[in-house]
Amino acid sequence: MLETAKDTIQLQTRITRNEWWYDECKEAIKEKNIARGKCLQRRSRATQEEYEKKTIIVTKICRNNKKQWLNNKIKEIEEAHRKNETRKFKILRHIVG
Repeated sequence: MLETAKDTIQLQTRITRNEWWYDECKEAIKEKNIARGKCLQRRSRATQEEYEKKTIIVTKICRNNKKQWLNNKIKEIEEAHRKNETRKFKILRHIVG
């Protein structure tokens, strides 16, 4: 039954919601999680400060990546609007907002 469903319907690809999510964000979050684990294992001022620093770094990296991605999408929308590419304009406008 599952094989027949796979043949007829096929697998649907997942829609990536966060196109701005790059490997840089993933690596920073992994480092932050490691620092959190150390902080939980050994509760000291040094481990707590390291964890807080990593959290601030992750926040900045993700915020900057999202801001840069959003600015690029806005430029694409403006360019599509100038060229009167209404279909592309509508699609891009839907993605951003």
